[in-house]
Amino acid sequence: PFQRTLRGGGAVLRDHICEDMAPLVEARMRHIPLAPGSDWRYLPNAVVLLSDGLTLTKKLRYTHHDRKNGKSSTGAMRGVCHCAEDAPCDPVCRQDNTLVPWCLPHTGNRHNHWAGLYGRLDWKGFFSTTVTNPEPMGKQGRVLHPEQHRVVSVRVCARSQGFPDTYRFFGTILDRHRQVGNAVPPPLARAIGREILKCLAQRPAGRPNFVAASKNPTCPRGRLWDTSFCLDRFCGGESLEFCNHN
Repeated sequence: PFQRTLRGGGAVLRDHICEDMAPLVEARMRHIPLAPGSDWRYLPNAVVLLSDGLTLTKKLRYTHHDRKNGKSSTGAMRGVCHCAEDAPCDPVCRQDNTLVPWCLPHTGNRHNHWAGLYGRLDWKGFFSTTVTNPEPMGKQGRVLHPEQHRVVSVRVCARSQGFPDTYRFFGTILDRHRQVGNAVPPPLARAIGREILKCLAQRPAGRPNFVAASKNPTCPRGRLWDTSFCLDRFCGGESLEFCNHN
């Protein structure tokens, strides 16, 4: 029912596009399993050829003892920096161009092992948050399509916010993601509007109406007030007889 409502019988689907990613990011997304709940922790520590046809990734080297988690079940090290041994970080320890991002095991002990980064959405799950930039390494990193090796499209994010498929977005792909992520979901706005209308319809007879303060010289702040109370937030709603705006 929800999808039928958003589709609205339209014949053309727009914004079914997603942002281009760097070859290394593409390779990481391609190696995330399709199983629900998969994220970067399921990446193989392997050498793979990137989509440019020239670059090979490197294996991540675990060279330090992890004092918090100890060794793996096979007796292997878990740390990738001196800080795993409670020593100061050393820039020399940094490793680039690895399929498993070096920065994630480096700081994972302090951030719940970055659960969800490069994470796949579940068809039976939900969007934790619709963000302004679906970035796999962002704090809300569960943005990978459940069945395809890419991030979610502008239209999928728009549907998660309740935008009908007929709604148009403009600008670059990132601009459109921002328009979706910063928006108030239309179903929520509609529900709030209906509740406001209900309250107005149930207003007791004789209750004072709100007017624009700019039409009355007694409230120089230009805010809304009624005939009985000043609504300026600095005034605290005092009676106009005692309001310091008079």
